Amino acid sequence: MKRILSNALITALALILFGCNTYDDTGLRDTIDGYESRISDLETRLLTLENSFRELTAYQALLQKLNSSKTVIGYSESDGEITLIFSDNSTITFNQKGEKGDPGEPGESITGPAGVSPIIKNEEGKWWISNDGGNTWTESGSSVGSPGATGGQGPQGPPGPQGQPGVTPSFQINEETMVWEVSYDDGTTWKEIGSAVDRSLISDVSIGQDGESITFCLADGSSIIIPCVPQQPEGSGLRIPFAMRDNMVLQQNTAANIWGWADQGSKVSVTVSWSEKRYIASAGYDGLWKVAVATPAASFSPQWVTVTCGSDTVTIENILIGEVWLCSGQSNMEMPVAGLPGQPTENSGEYIQEAYQYPEVRMFMAQKTSSVDKLEDVRGEWRCADGGHVREFSAVAYFFGRELARELKVPIGLIVPCWGGSFIECWMDREALLSVGLTEYNIDQNILTYADNSPAACCTALYNGMIHPLRHFTINGFIWYQGCSNVSLIPIQDYARFQAAMVTRWRKLFDRTDIPFYYVQIAPYRYGGEQNTGNAPVFRERQKAAASLAHNCAMVATCDLVYENETDVIHPRRKAEVGQRLANLALEHWYGMDGCHSDSPDLENVIPQGSSAKVVLSHCEGGLHSGGGYGLNTVTGFEVAGSDKIWHPAYIREAAGNTITVASDNVADVQYVRYLWHDFAIGYLWNEYNLPLLPFTSESL
Repeated sequence: MKRILSNALITALALILFGCNTYDDTGLRDTIDGYESRISDLETRLLTLENSFRELTAYQALLQKLNSSKTVIGYSESDGEITLIFSDNSTITFNQKGEKGDPGEPGESITGPAGVSPIIKNEEGKWWISNDGGNTWTESGSSVGSPGATGGQGPQGPPGPQGQPGVTPSFQINEETMVWEVSYDDGTTWKEIGSAVDRSLISDVSIGQDGESITFCLADGSSIIIPCVPQQPEGSGLRIPFAMRDNMVLQQNTAANIWGWADQGSKVSVTVSWSEKRYIASAGYDGLWKVAVATPAASFSPQWVTVTCGSDTVTIENILIGEVWLCSGQSNMEMPVAGLPGQPTENSGEYIQEAYQYPEVRMFMAQKTSSVDKLEDVRGEWRCADGGHVREFSAVAYFFGRELARELKVPIGLIVPCWGGSFIECWMDREALLSVGLTEYNIDQNILTYADNSPAACCTALYNGMIHPLRHFTINGFIWYQGCSNVSLIPIQDYARFQAAMVTRWRKLFDRTDIPFYYVQIAPYRYGGEQNTGNAPVFRERQKAAASLAHNCAMVATCDLVYENETDVIHPRRKAEVGQRLANLALEHWYGMDGCHSDSPDLENVIPQGSSAKVVLSHCEGGLHSGGGYGLNTVTGFEVAGSDKIWHPAYIREAAGNTITVASDNVADVQYVRYLWHDFAIGYLWNEYNLPLLPFTSESL
């Protein structure tokens, strides 16, 4: 039989792939679905295989690395073997061609016709083999094959989070529990790291023609590609993070960090072009070196930074000095200027065509990376706004940055780690999750009522893979567009606390406790299906509440930025206005620009007046308008209720300044008022600055 990889390995390989590209995991999920019901039968069969398992040194190491979502950062090729290099600089070696393994139960041998490779499948908890291309099947014994040659010790690198510098982990299979275990103290203590149950086959391992990927060919004809980068030249100890490379933007008028890695104890020299000043740092025990360089006022003149360590020199070119923001969230932040299939960004062609006017807007789109351990680097590339690149930029982030560039007249750097469908728990670290009531056990086991084992639903996974690696970059604020995934699945009342805890931890991580955090209220969408009565209204209210739980936070509304035909469109097309509203928050509240107005009107108080109620609003001194010359009494979206809390449609009876009076012919004694209290409800009321009245309810939630 051919060499076997476990279901856990296939899942982990998929996670790596998800971190780099769009990937359809339907086949993998189908394979995994039957796992729980079959495990008891498989354990019985696997207990007879302990001798074979003890020999799988390279396989054990690969399983552990990929189950831990370790990133492949390099490879080398020699004599028909491929050595994978992981993010902790450890290595594992494979034969480039998969070897045939041992046949089934000891003493049995099943041989196919000459020239025909046997095919293996798993059904009903048993392995089956076909020697005639799948026409007939015979129950087989063990499907465990032999691994490739064991990889040698990789180059010295930073220690793993559990190990100590210079300690090579050991691996074994616990014969009672049939799980892999790892030891970082020469076998004194062992920690469980993953299942030892095997479910699928590798038939070939090869390097892609582009030299930047390794392909695992599976026995069913499918393949999995692991993106990687070529191994650095031997003896080159200097490394610069992906976020600190050509075309980047550094924060103006501050002490901006420049960092990287080198051999422990190495002296690193950093020279900056704008002052010709030289900074010196030493690489610590983990290889990290960092200097804080004094940056000047914003400038459109390209600058450079030269980093030298021994005989190694790296020059970072075409740097601009300006304002740097981190922009994160799920798919509505990820949605590009060019739009998504079947879901365009409004006026995208026009925005792409005129992008050449904004070369000072630059974006680092972090590669999707999920990890159970905190990573030190995340792949990506700084790109300048032009017709070729801006189409792939995050639309919300780009329109935010473009508006800042227009008004501040400085270069704008946008760092964008995002992942469609992600939950807020993925973006939080362990301390933040503990602070809102999750237990160590729940975090370690990723026990969430809605978890589906995808990277977008794993506690801390995206924080570890995409936020933590960027922590040294000096930024000046955050923008955030997330929530759709949490609408129906997190206890609604908890979301405000979760977001506030995340904000606090992010600010601490970036060592900027005062910088702003601006975010987007989820847009109208029929989360509740045809009934249009899901959790979205309460969720929006909790989003509003989050602004009061952490200082220097503010939210923009989107209740007016959808069309009537977008009831089932989770990615509304009007992204330019979202970015502009976020920018206006920054311009008014962070940069102190006069004449900029960014706050939407909202409920301050409801005063019952018998058959009507007076609604007092904030940020509405100039009154409300309904646009298009329509009278306020034609506006829909209001509801009132008496003490029975049975809601009835209402209308505006009169309006004056920052107050409106609402009533219903069906309620004689109005006690409560609410507005846009449905999953999909479009707002048609704006203040004098064309900012929409936020959804609200006067009922205590």
